[in-house]
Amino acid sequence: MGVLGWAAVIAAALAAAVLWRWLQYPGAWRYAFESRYAADRHRLDADRSHLCEVLHASRRAVSAARGHADRAGEAHRRRIAAAQAEVDRLRDPGRAPSAAPSARCACSGTSWC
Repeated sequence: MGVLGWAAVIAAALAAAVLWRWLQYPGAWRYAFESRYAADRHRLDADRSHLCEVLHASRRAVSAARGHADRAGEAHRRRIAAAQAEVDRLRDPGRAPSAAPSARCACSGTSWC
């Protein structure tokens, strides 16, 4: 690559950097490049950084809350299923277990006392 090629690469890199900076600080050219707005750009960068931190923290909190709600919902569904099984068992208790022949009453020798 000759001198002209390297100059084109450098010009493209500079154009990309200028475009990127202009997109970061929209508005007139002066807001993105003049030194008198450097403090405003710095504050804007700090505020954007803080906003990103707050958004990440809120996403983590929402994710944790959803996980907690999902676990609580699953526990609730398990309790409901257990209670429903108990209700079903109580509604249809089936026949009482009969006394085994060897389990006779000690006082009379019959299967009932």
